[in-house]
Amino acid sequence: MNTHTLTQKIRNLRKTISWKKAVLRRDEWNCNKCGDIENLQVHHKIGVSEIIKRFNLKTIEDALECKILFDVENGETLCDKHHKEKHLQ
Repeated sequence: MNTHTLTQKIRNLRKTISWKKAVLRRDEWNCNKCGDIENLQVHHKIGVSEIIKRFNLKTIEDALECKILFDVENGETLCDKHHKEKHLQ
């Protein structure tokens, strides 16, 4: 499975959705940069593509076993504006 396909499958996992909710709860539903409460997104500090490469993930089963993908400490709540900025850095 190529990295893009695996990334998309990971993003659609129930475990990823639970991870996002946990990050949002921890951050009290506020952007970590500006405090905004609108258009929130959860950002992987170490990106999914990087994790796939770093840990040589090939399958969904590999991904489900990879703790850092679902570690709340590897996530942060950002508004749409600040999330886009993160990806431009």
